[in-house]
Parts: sequence; C-alpha cells; structure tokens
Amino acid sequence: MEKLAAAEIVVPHLMTQDARQRLVDDLYTVHCRIFEGVDRRSFAKYVVESSAEHTWIQLHKSARGEVVGYIAIHIFERELRGETAAVMRAEAGMMSEYRGANVNGWFALDRLIRYMLAHPGRPTYYLGSLVHPSSYAQIARYADNVYPNPSEAPPAEVAELMGDLAATFGISPVAEGNPLVCKVGWRTIDTDADRAHWRRTENPYVRFFMAENPGYTEGHGLLTVAPLSLAGVMRAGGRFVGSKARRWARGVAAAWAPRPTTSAA
Repeated sequence: MEKLAAAEIVVPHLMTQDARQRLVDDLYTVHCRIFEGVDRRSFAKYVVESSAEHTWIQLHKSARGEVVGYIAIHIFERELRGETAAVMRAEAGMMSEYRGANVNGWFALDRLIRYMLAHPGRPTYYLGSLVHPSSYAQIARYADNVYPNPSEAPPAEVAELMGDLAATFGISPVAEGNPLVCKVGWRTIDTDADRAHWRRTENPYVRFFMAENPGYTEGHGLLTVAPLSLAGVMRAGGRFVGSKARRWARGVAAAWAPRPTTSAA
C-alpha cells in the first residue's frame, strides 16, 4: 500500500470557476479509476456543484502532489415533516494502492459535529444510495442505528421517513415493490478477486448488503438511512478511535513478534 502524503480541505462555492473546473478534473480522474457509469458532467453536479447548503471536500494527495482520493460531505437543509432537517450525503473514492488507512472517518465526524453544535436540536439524518458492500459495512459499523439492517425490518415510522427522504432527493426504485433498491448508475470497478472476496466474507453487514442488493454490480444502490444525534456521533467517534487503536496494537504486536530462526545444515 502506498502512503498518503497530504490532505487538503476545499469549499467549492468559495473557489473561482476555473479552480472548480480544475477540481472536477482532478476528482473525476480519481473517480474513473474506481467507478464507471457516470459522465463528467453528472459527476460534477453531484460532487462539486451540489445544491447542498454546505459542501466540504477533503483531497488526499500522493508524495508527488497528485490527488489520489477524496471525500465530499454535503449537508442539505430541507423541510421535512414540518420542520427544517439536515440531511448528510457523501461521495468518496480512493485509488486502490492508497486504500486501507480509513482516513475519511475523521473528516466526516468532524464536519458532522461542527454542524450539529452550530444547530443544536435540529433533526439530522445520513442518507445514502450505497453501491458497494464496503460502504454499507462502514456506516453500519459506526452508526448507532442504520436502516435497513440485518436485525430488523425498518419500523413503520422509519420506513415512512425513508420514503420521504427518497422523494425529497428524487431517488427512484429499480423495481416496484422494493423501495430500498434504487437507481444510481455508479458501478464500482471490482476485479474477479475483489468480487470473490466479498462473496466469501463472513461480515454480517456485507452479507446483508449483498443479499438485499445483488444488482450492485449493475449500479443499483441500497437506500440507507441513519438518524443522527450529537451523542450518537460522539459514540461513533469513540468506536472509530477504538478501531484505530486496535489496528495500531496489532501492528505493534506483529512488529515485536519473535521471528523464526533457521540454521545451516
């Protein structure tokens, strides 16, 4: 795995038009290494020129200064059930040789906490149309509650909320009778080895995603909603820190483990 050398946060609406177009070029280059099925214009509309009230993009750079990954966080402020609600959406991509460090979690948590502190008591939700099992597994791992999930069908009030959010953002189902599998079009470029890995995994969230959304390889997304609270986001931060600490401890243990010795015959 290659190491990331730097990170930079940009706010598209504060950039000049020329700078935004260069940003689109950089991000779309990364995107095309990871996904297919979306043209540059549509990508720019979703990621850089989003209609969200707040958009922040963290760029990940190589030692040569090239953009090799990104995460875009959008917060939309919409009228939902008679009051203003915040809806967080996100897009992310990282070139395969730089993956593995899970560098986007801190940024997402930081943006959410800052926003929620500035708007106390505002109903806040994460909304995703997730096109890969790894994305769903990450959300389910850290959020207090995520719907749908392997343990229970969405309660009636949550199912209604999910329908309201889907309608608000123009998310349409692939087929009638299954509102959770939606049309997206982004397809992750997985190798045969990647797909075999996901089929073999015992991770319950990955297995659930693949059972619910077997057409993800065709660009279908799983409509995913997580109600958020400041306390819940703080707990997610604790889980994230714990995960990082366990990974660090395993690395230290491996580095200090006794090495087998050999002797000449």
